[in-house]
Amino acid sequence: MITGVAATVGRRKVQGMYMVGAERLAHRFKAYSKATVACVGKEIAAGAFAIQKSARKNAPVNQGTLRRSISVLLTKGGMTAKVGTGLHYAFFMEFGTGPAAAFGPRPQFPLVFSDDGRKRLKKWGRKHGWADEDIWKLALYIGQHGLKGSLFLTKAWKFQVPRIMANIRTCTTKAGISVGFKFL
Repeated sequence: MITGVAATVGRRKVQGMYMVGAERLAHRFKAYSKATVACVGKEIAAGAFAIQKSARKNAPVNQGTLRRSISVLLTKGGMTAKVGTGLHYAFFMEFGTGPAAAFGPRPQFPLVFSDDGRKRLKKWGRKHGWADEDIWKLALYIGQHGLKGSLFLTKAWKFQVPRIMANIRTCTTKAGISVGFKFL
């Protein structure tokens, strides 16, 4: 099973794309050769790293923190791969904010900048040649209209999944296993 999700864990939003080799499929592989299991695991890992590379390429960059934070975690003997980032603002960069959000209605949040946020925005504006009063106008505009999401992980995932599925099917077909994929 291959899924793409953005979820809330407790009060923390977690952004990521998850490719999951289904537990039942892994159990069925026990009856087949280790080569088949290794082939599927290799394709899941290769696909996860391809998604990571594509997401990093498409991620918005200011200082590069978001781009560098996109990582791959392989678990369950290589049958599960998680591609994502733990940065608190990644969700908003992926899907957008306010009226400009990528899908569904988003709650409107009051525009509140911490002292650190004001300093960072001012630094960014000056770096790009903006006057202080124009930087404040930009902040107000973002607060009223939101930011459009870049969908950097979603696009990477959608681009790579057909190739990953085809490669996994090739591995399993050689072993005589019929595999179906379900998107949640």
